[in-house]
Amino acid sequence: MVTWVFFLLVALVIMGPSLVTGRVPGYGLDNIMHAWFWGWFAFAIAHHWNPFLTNYGTTPITTNLLWNNANLVFGLAAWPLMTLVGPIATISMVYVALITTGGGFMAMQIRPYVKHLSSALVGGLFFCFAPWMQSELAAGHLSEFSVATIPLGWWVGKRLFRAAKEGRRSLVWFATAGAWIVLQYWANKEILATSLVVGLGFLLVHFTRSKRMNLYLERRWLTGVIVAGVVVVVLLGFPLVSQFGSHQSPHGFTNTSPNSYVIDLLAYIVPGYGQLVAFGFTHAIAARFTGNALEVDGYLGLPLIAALVWVGVKRRNDALVRFGVVCAAVAAVVAAGPWVHIGGMRLDIPLPGLILEHLPILDLMVPARAMIFVLIGVACMIAAGWDAMMAPRSRRMLTLTATIITMTLLPSIGEMTGVWGFSLPPAPKVLTSSVMRNLPAGATVILLPSATRGNHGVSMYWQVVDDFRFKDPFGYMLRPVPGLGYQEAPPPSPLSDVVTSLSSGQTPREVVLSELNVQIRRWRVAAIVLPHGLGYSLSLRWLVRYLGKPMLVDGAAIWLHPAVKTG
Repeated sequence: MVTWVFFLLVALVIMGPSLVTGRVPGYGLDNIMHAWFWGWFAFAIAHHWNPFLTNYGTTPITTNLLWNNANLVFGLAAWPLMTLVGPIATISMVYVALITTGGGFMAMQIRPYVKHLSSALVGGLFFCFAPWMQSELAAGHLSEFSVATIPLGWWVGKRLFRAAKEGRRSLVWFATAGAWIVLQYWANKEILATSLVVGLGFLLVHFTRSKRMNLYLERRWLTGVIVAGVVVVVLLGFPLVSQFGSHQSPHGFTNTSPNSYVIDLLAYIVPGYGQLVAFGFTHAIAARFTGNALEVDGYLGLPLIAALVWVGVKRRNDALVRFGVVCAAVAAVVAAGPWVHIGGMRLDIPLPGLILEHLPILDLMVPARAMIFVLIGVACMIAAGWDAMMAPRSRRMLTLTATIITMTLLPSIGEMTGVWGFSLPPAPKVLTSSVMRNLPAGATVILLPSATRGNHGVSMYWQVVDDFRFKDPFGYMLRPVPGLGYQEAPPPSPLSDVVTSLSSGQTPREVVLSELNVQIRRWRVAAIVLPHGLGYSLSLRWLVRYLGKPMLVDGAAIWLHPAVKTG
């Protein structure tokens, strides 16, 4: 109970500002995207539709939400919260739950290996709020923060190995492992793939140290794997068919390139944008790392690394330390990607990731996200070191060491600004007007500004609040584009160019008006709606010029059944 209360308080301290102010945590629009997914699941299930396929955010294209890592489990759990408190408060409450369960489960897994409860708490705290996790929280990457399932999988794995070795209830635990795979699939498919890769690394280390193989035990494992596979097929059959059978996979999507986001070797020791102790010259070094700054923050710091080396040497016979060393080492190799990177330069030194980038599904992994398993290994070693220094004669050294390490790991003000998030304007009154309500349900409506990173996906939020009464061609999510794989943006077209430019506060470039008209008719656009606010003046001038005078309803300009003036 103490463990859960502790991490609940930590979660409330971290997320308190966003909860109190009604802000959406994170710099980007990923959290609004997830709120859209949750709202869509409730809407689709209520209408008896396949919740994994939708054109409500990408009309006329149908997109597969399973390639967007839409989380059905979270959607079902958030359903009542979305109804009671709305999507914004729900997002912050989900983060409170994720921090509490992630740190709590990790501490519970460490607890049997240490003498003091505080050691487990420190390990769990590092796991859920290390610099990489701080960056993922600031980026608004809710999926990457869904890490409670990983220590839960550790718990299942320990009991599975024990049962397989002893030959008692092994099939039950293999079935439980299959159920965990199902849960991890919904929590984060990418972490599931990374778990399998890191797990394979563990097995390779085990077999290289094993002097002989027990054929009877191997047969037991083969039977167990079949049982786990049956559980996975039964529980995930329909989603897997929906994911792989209905639409193309997102091969070719550049953000998933194994060379795009990797953990640079210098990232472990050079404080970047996210650390309070960073300086101008360290920012300059970190800026050269391969990938987005909020994705490749592998910082641990020299003081912590020195402490980890001390723990590894002094407690090398400790089971928790051995597990931590292997876990961190294997995961660090995966996180480095196909080639060694130092200071943003790719060296011609190949790594196992070079094989992964040629394997189906695994080639879609973002290597840097294996950093979560590095943090698991480090958390175990921190807990073991803390436990060793809890002796009365070591308390002073413990306090000094903990203070130095904590200071180097503290997030920057900019990082915390991202965590505390941004505000979104309320849904415009025009959406509930009689003019909009007279449109048929599911009509195609272009709502300006459309969802962009700059406006945090505001139109997607308005669509959720309006309970999906209209379809939006310009929602922010991965959509299949023939010949191009999956893309975040709609395919290039006259209408896409106009809407994207106006939503970004830019004057659209010249377009062929007849082509624009054809596209509006082909997409069956029922209305173009421009609420007063973001980019209103520029958009109004351009649209009046080519669409004519709009209706003015509740402070918004509306063009019903728009047609471009081509004469």
